[in-house]
Amino acid sequence: MSIVAGDKVEVQDRTGVEKYVIDGEIYKVIGLNQGGMLKLIDNDGFSEIFIPCNQVKKVVEDVNSY
Repeated sequence: MSIVAGDKVEVQDRTGVEKYVIDGEIYKVIGLNQGGMLKLIDNDGFSEIFIPCNQVKKVVEDVNSY
């Protein structure tokens, strides 16, 4: 399952970004580049973080839960 802008992802591995993210925290993808880096924004909308795509997993929202 590929990750695209607008998806929500969960941080699985904080290596290299320990100061900026928490394991298990959900972020929104606002961009990606050819090198496999994702640009994420936190829930408050103020912090932007770059993290390798192999350190997150895509969160699939269950449409039946609404």
